[in-house]
Amino acid sequence: MRALLPLFLCLAQILPAQEPLCLVKRFGVEDGLLNRRVTAITQDREGFLWIGTPGGLHRFDGYTFKTFTTIDGLSSNAVDAIWTDAEGLLWVVRGGTASDLQAVSIDIVDPRTDSITSFEGHFGNKAPLRDNELLPECSVTADTTLVLSAPGRTIRYHPRTGFTVAHLGSDLDFIPYVTTADGASWGTSVLRPRSDQLTHWDGGTPRRDPAVAGKNIFWSLVGNASQCGDPFEKNGRYLCVEKPDGRTEEWWMAPSGAHTLVRTGDMTEAWWCRLRMPLGDDLWLVGATVRRMEPGGDPLAAPVLIDLAQHYPDILFHQYTAYRDRTGHLWIGGDFGLYRAEVRANPFQRLLWAASIPRGHGRRIRGMALLDSTLFVNSELEGHWRIDPNTGSILEADTTTLNRYALAPDGAGGLWSAEGDSLIHWNANGGRAGHGIDIAHMFVWSVLPLKDGALLLGTGSGLCRADPVTHRASPIVMGQDTLLQGAVVVDLARDRTGTIWISSSAGLFNAGESGHVTTRWWNGARAARDSAHYLPAIDLRHFRQDADGIIWLATGDAGLVRWDRATGDVRTIGREAGLASNSVYASYADDLGQLWVPTDNGITRYDPASGSVTNYSTTDGITHNEFNRLAHTQGPDGRLYFGGLNGITAFDPRTLRNKHPGNGAPLVITDVRQCMAGTDRVVDLTAAVRKGATITMEPGDRYFTVNMALLSFEDPTRINYAWRIDGVDMDWNYQHEPSLRIAALPYGEHLLRIKAQGGNGTWTNELQLPLLFARPLYLRWWFITPCSIIVLTIMFWNVRARYITARTAALEQGS
Repeated sequence: MRALLPLFLCLAQILPAQEPLCLVKRFGVEDGLLNRRVTAITQDREGFLWIGTPGGLHRFDGYTFKTFTTIDGLSSNAVDAIWTDAEGLLWVVRGGTASDLQAVSIDIVDPRTDSITSFEGHFGNKAPLRDNELLPECSVTADTTLVLSAPGRTIRYHPRTGFTVAHLGSDLDFIPYVTTADGASWGTSVLRPRSDQLTHWDGGTPRRDPAVAGKNIFWSLVGNASQCGDPFEKNGRYLCVEKPDGRTEEWWMAPSGAHTLVRTGDMTEAWWCRLRMPLGDDLWLVGATVRRMEPGGDPLAAPVLIDLAQHYPDILFHQYTAYRDRTGHLWIGGDFGLYRAEVRANPFQRLLWAASIPRGHGRRIRGMALLDSTLFVNSELEGHWRIDPNTGSILEADTTTLNRYALAPDGAGGLWSAEGDSLIHWNANGGRAGHGIDIAHMFVWSVLPLKDGALLLGTGSGLCRADPVTHRASPIVMGQDTLLQGAVVVDLARDRTGTIWISSSAGLFNAGESGHVTTRWWNGARAARDSAHYLPAIDLRHFRQDADGIIWLATGDAGLVRWDRATGDVRTIGREAGLASNSVYASYADDLGQLWVPTDNGITRYDPASGSVTNYSTTDGITHNEFNRLAHTQGPDGRLYFGGLNGITAFDPRTLRNKHPGNGAPLVITDVRQCMAGTDRVVDLTAAVRKGATITMEPGDRYFTVNMALLSFEDPTRINYAWRIDGVDMDWNYQHEPSLRIAALPYGEHLLRIKAQGGNGTWTNELQLPLLFARPLYLRWWFITPCSIIVLTIMFWNVRARYITARTAALEQGS
């Protein structure tokens, strides 16, 4: 298997087979493109994308398109191809199609400085020909040599060796498309009158293959075709031959250069939509579809897994270019814009899930528990299951229509399950362990074994106590217990000291081993002049105490509550902090201390250390956006299981973190500007700051702005930025916006630190920008020192003059 989609490979061993996910977004003129047609795509060494259109060249950072036109030095606004040489310079090509043998013009762009130089201005007399003599096609050898062509000649270019020209004959125009491992080139030879033949050239006499010949030969768009690290070396290439009689042939060329006929017949697919891009794990992008096939298979006969046209039908029109960036995203350029597609394995395992749920919900999950690597599941009306969580296979199912809610370990290797009017005792093998307990009309939500062998039951109308010996249960109503009458008791839990905590719709309670309530915390405590028992919520759904003793409470309308009982500090984390919803059902911690929270609007990952939030929805592969009370558990291996309105979403948090497509994406400064003193003149400092220059604020300068970007090209709402200024900020400042505006700081030198966190949850290395806020003239030593001397001198002479005057007066008076 290939490694172009590492996430597929890493998950293949731990998840059952499931269809890949595809997230698609289109960028057009409304997003900043100068022309809706996209003809060229590449990525520079720093990580920026470069986009060519008939209206100009663009640099894209995931947020904005920076544009370059003839005003900025391009020879032409129309860009047809972009090649990258061994120095990382971009060759921006203007021309027609290679089949039309139109001349081109070339500009050399340095992506590090954004400088633009003409071909002649860059190479001078070092180039053996002019740019308009070249043909607009190029291939790349293993050592990043560009293989170019001109009528009757082939040209190789590498910065170390310069240009090398090979003459092929005046009757032959050889257009290179791919380069094999031995450095030989395969391409198309164009003869006059017009006739195309597959041709091999290894530096000697070109060898033509008459079997692969016709009116036109079209090579597939495979992405990165003109870039260093051409994927032909790993995956081969398709080409189509148009015969004079109108028939077509599609051929497959292996990395060795061996080629075989794949199919013949009429043109069943518009050849201008000739994408044949390998995605790894035997997945291919074929036109606007993702298909599963082996290299060399018939692309149009392979089964379709994903149809991009379902997202954007206009992608079916002309497709001019394709590219796969270093973070794993696919980029397709067509007549109607730039399309970004992320095709990846679903990191979320979907259990008891239905692809089609016409009623708006499928199996509505409630109680869940893991025993001996078996997942036990209750649903509202659809059934009870035992599932192998590793494979997703159902070991046993009871689909009789019955209300099933609570499902809790008994502490001795078995389970208690509330099913209809009975509380049933199950062993680990799914068999009944003794008689059940009559719970008629109690509607049990939660079960907790007590130390005396009895069971504490949380019901839809308060607390009950059940006796497994007599098989009977009765309500607990005494003293403060009446506070829970009519309340839904969702969760019963013990903290590290063994104290019982009760989460209910009437607040949070403590209880003794008898089950009687001792203390209440709720949002009405302040009004009752009992602020010591205040919590900012009354509808509590889940209690969890972390390793540091901090209590985390899931609430029905206040989000997640963090309660430090040692200090009395209470904080809420809700929609204003980025959570998908204020209605949350639980919180579980992963091995890094990040919290995973099922909500009424997807799954939220919250980082308590930074406050950063990432939300996941059905577009990311979860079963449903609405989860349920009770429907959550965590295995000893850290895997999480969240149930909702359409089955269970199971996942390993480490998978989402460690194998995220954006891992390794760089954080870059994209723009720095300074508003100068006394005017509204804004100076661009970007180039200097990117080279390490200090941002200097003179007295009167109004402000400076810094724009940054994490070049992961993922949904910007999933990217968090943090910044701090040494000596000024005690802690990091967190935000989603990729820009800063700083107006005033204490005089002196400072250091601005910036970092970013993508959807993988990990933070990048810091960028460090030196700052200098200069003192006003009157506060600088070289001004203060002479002024002080002058003032002291004046004072001295003033005192001396007074002394002389006084002495003179005294002498005159004495005489």
